[in-house]
Amino acid sequence: MEYLPTIKSLLDSVSGPLLVMGDFNCHHYHWGSDVCDNFGIGLLDILDDLDLCLINDGSPTRMSAPRQSNSCVDLTFCSSNISSLLIWRRLEMTHGSDHYPIIIEFPSKNIPIKVSPPLLKYQLNSANWDLYSKIVDLRISSLPKVDSHNAHECFLSFSSTISSTADDCFTPKKTPCGRLPPPPWWDRECTNMIKARNEAEKTFNCNMNLDNLIAFKRILAKSRKFLKKKKREGWSKYCSSLSPSTPVSTVWKKVKCFRSSLTPASHNNNMTEELGHQFFSKIAPAYVPNVEECNVGIDDVDNTADPMNMPFSLDELKSVLCHVRDSAPVFSRLDLLCAMPQCGIRRLPSNTTCCSELLPGLQVQDEEFLGAVDGSSFEWTATTLAPLL
Repeated sequence: MEYLPTIKSLLDSVSGPLLVMGDFNCHHYHWGSDVCDNFGIGLLDILDDLDLCLINDGSPTRMSAPRQSNSCVDLTFCSSNISSLLIWRRLEMTHGSDHYPIIIEFPSKNIPIKVSPPLLKYQLNSANWDLYSKIVDLRISSLPKVDSHNAHECFLSFSSTISSTADDCFTPKKTPCGRLPPPPWWDRECTNMIKARNEAEKTFNCNMNLDNLIAFKRILAKSRKFLKKKKREGWSKYCSSLSPSTPVSTVWKKVKCFRSSLTPASHNNNMTEELGHQFFSKIAPAYVPNVEECNVGIDDVDNTADPMNMPFSLDELKSVLCHVRDSAPVFSRLDLLCAMPQCGIRRLPSNTTCCSELLPGLQVQDEEFLGAVDGSSFEWTATTLAPLL
């Protein structure tokens, strides 16, 4: 009872639509309990005073032993103006907990799930590289000759040829939708243990007697101990495989896998103008010169002596590609990098017309490249800014 004033104060301080879920550890006939206590009566009065609606359907939210009363301690309530829009349901399996999972659906608010494509989108274990090389050579031989006026168009045609040939020769990978990958220590023994635990729980749900409850509790404790042991052994095995030459990015990626913190990449473009100004004011103080003061014309810069602007050979290109990963590091509109793995570029024919078309397409003159960027003709110049305030 001593927490009721605090709960009421917190709920009353929130403006707008409200949705609250939690284990309140109180009982009342109103939400399906077999008993009623003072805390439940006080909480129900608060809901009435603040115009909040309870949306539980009366199902027990905690697993009870045989001959025990139903336990409905996990409550969900919301503002009255959205109560008719929400659907409350409880799952039938506890998944290793003593509380049942609860799902709140908002059918009228259809939010599409953004799934990022895999960086390496082809199955290359059984790839026919000879066929791929021949088809690429045949298709590139029909492309127009590259000159200073059509370098950008020829490059787009070249990258499109690479991508379309890869689609014709290789089997694309399937992108998992809404499914998190298993942790690195998970194996078939873990799967079998979870199946046995679920079977024991189903048996208890069908026939709630003491023997079935004891059998379920035993295998539940056994599965918890077994999974904890598997995770510890997997972590020890991974640590022993590390060496001074292991990349730091690989280490942190694997650490996130062990911590079950893998989340799908999201691209949120809903940044307001006010938020953008706050971000720029923090990273760029008022005394920093503006864009106009820092903008230097192309004609004012002499890049002829810069070694980075010198033409490169095919051997230099292959040497660089031998030390890169087999996927594009960014999500761009360049089909050559986004849709085609780098190992496919390394497999291009080295003694045919492809080589004569590849290098001119990549060696675009600086003034044409910068002019195209200044004219916003390159599609991949768009950038998503994610501020961290």
